[in-house]
Amino acid sequence: MNVATRKKGKHLIVALNGELNLYNVGEVKSQITTAIGADTTSLVMDFTNLKYIDSSGIGLMAQLKKKYGTGAGQFALMAVSKEVMDVLRITALDSFFSFVSAEEKLEG
Repeated sequence: MNVATRKKGKHLIVALNGELNLYNVGEVKSQITTAIGADTTSLVMDFTNLKYIDSSGIGLMAQLKKKYGTGAGQFALMAVSKEVMDVLRITALDSFFSFVSAEEKLEG
């Protein structure tokens, strides 16, 4: 799993490349936590190159949404593949998360 971050306006975009699963979720969480600054109010997870996510990865996304998607904060999943979206639909989390189709669609 490769984790890369970039800023776009007020958004911290975290791009995940590979598979997010039980075996690497701890390291991924650590990398994301390190990248998030005290001034981060908008966190966008870029799933363009995410090939697979299991329940551990979904749990991490739920934790991040809880922390950054409340109050004035924003949390979104971007460029979610059909395969990953199918997992979110099966778990009824497609209505829990906010989605954006592409970086150009981000406001601010």
